[in-house]
Amino acid sequence: MANSSPCLQRSSPARVTSVLYFSPAVTIICAWITFEEPLSWSIILGLFVSPTGVSMVIRSELEYSRPEYS
Repeated sequence: MANSSPCLQRSSPARVTSVLYFSPAVTIICAWITFEEPLSWSIILGLFVSPTGVSMVIRSELEYSRPEYS
């Protein structure tokens, strides 16, 4: 597996892919800082949705990687 990404060599595809969900949150924060874009309550709430989903993916992956599931 010499051609695969270093991230995939150290982690699972589900975990690596779930990190992509941080991209919109980072973009919103950069736009707020750089261009002084206004933040509404729905945007702020949305900023917490992605990390919550990623943590759910990581927890479920850890739960199913226990020996009793193998």
